[in-house]
Amino acid sequence: MQKPIYVFLLLITTLLIGHTLYYSFTHQPAAISPVFTETASSTELAASTTTVPAPNTLLTTQSGKTITVTETNPNGESLSTILITSAGFASNTPITLETNTLTHFFLADLNQDTYDELILITTAQGSGSYGEAIIYTTTNDQGLVPVTIPQLKEEDTKKGGLFEGYMGHDTFTLASGTMLTREFPTYTASDTESMPTGPVKKVFYTLTLKGSSTPSITFAKDIQVAASSTQSASSTKNR
Repeated sequence: MQKPIYVFLLLITTLLIGHTLYYSFTHQPAAISPVFTETASSTELAASTTTVPAPNTLLTTQSGKTITVTETNPNGESLSTILITSAGFASNTPITLETNTLTHFFLADLNQDTYDELILITTAQGSGSYGEAIIYTTTNDQGLVPVTIPQLKEEDTKKGGLFEGYMGHDTFTLASGTMLTREFPTYTASDTESMPTGPVKKVFYTLTLKGSSTPSITFAKDIQVAASSTQSASSTKNR
């Protein structure tokens, strides 16, 4: 009597296994759509960012004081925000400027009194690439004191003026490591903006400190350094 029972159980087991295999092949589970988390690439993030801050740059004066310069340039805007902070001076009040794009900046002892000046060079957007120097002195380590610089007027670019024939494309350099110079091509009445034919000129910046009066820059007489019939280089972009 037991043998038929075993045969019956074996038959039932075989049928169940066969049914399971048949069902597994004929009833595949529905494909599950993968779930993706969309993450913007670094390029997309940069494009969507409203401001692009430049890396902080730490400068150290001869006396060991530190100055940090940070630029933020909003996308599509011609002006930048420049934040200047300092440490170690008698006064360390942060300075914020709204100005043209910062092209380079550095420390130099313009009047050779062992106290550095912070010099920032900016360049305006546009075909003229007009440059400008912004200067702060650190005399006696009192802090960053703004230096007054003469504003370039239209009459200065006319015949007989210090900047006669000037139409931008400035390059700022340090002569002998201490004399700030501004070099630019000059134009005649018939020149196109891309082809100046006048001489290349330099204007020298001289820092004057007189007692408690406001530090100021005076321009030395321009010096003709070369005749140029080719396009001049624009303001230096290195920092």
